[in-house]
Amino acid sequence: MEECSEVISLRDLAYARIKEGKYGILTMHGSFVREGSLFIPNNENKRIFIRESLVLKDPGDYGCYEVAIDELFMPESFNVDAYLEQIGKDNYLILKDNDTLRVPANRLAEDERAVWLYQDQAKDYGLFLESNAEIRLNRWGTGHEKVTPKLVIGTLSDEYIDEQPRPFARQLKLGGIAGFGLTSISEISDGALVNDRLRGLHREPAEEGTQRK
Repeated sequence: MEECSEVISLRDLAYARIKEGKYGILTMHGSFVREGSLFIPNNENKRIFIRESLVLKDPGDYGCYEVAIDELFMPESFNVDAYLEQIGKDNYLILKDNDTLRVPANRLAEDERAVWLYQDQAKDYGLFLESNAEIRLNRWGTGHEKVTPKLVIGTLSDEYIDEQPRPFARQLKLGGIAGFGLTSISEISDGALVNDRLRGLHREPAEEGTQRK
């Protein structure tokens, strides 16, 4: 296994997919990323995205490859408000919706959640998804239609979250977009799938002494 300096972020993975193209390995296969989810039982704001996942404290231990990541329950002393204040408002996003969210690819740059997830790559990644949209037979079987790709954000149900004894965290993953049925879909979800990978960035000194990845 190779070691890495840090786990790849959603922003960097989106950028890498754009560079690799639709059939690149990073595009076709899903990957866990640096960002994570924090779930708060019996609270108005039950779902929070965070920049630095609480699940992975030392990703180098995993070699940044095959890994299954489960739920991590916070200690009883964990204070959500204090934690959010500590990391700062730019490093978390409270999700207001409690259902699966679907954002058309051509509107990623207009959606607060997509912009937070992909940062400065939101618009370009949306255009990349749109340009690789699949053509399929329509439901009537009379012709073909272009399938509009979407960012799909899958979340846990209110019931499941509220059944848990205290706040817990999960790792986010970005699903592959090629070969997903007959559509081209980019999926953000928070769950453990053993067939996904944890990818990282390996940094080494450049000639000028700066860091390159």
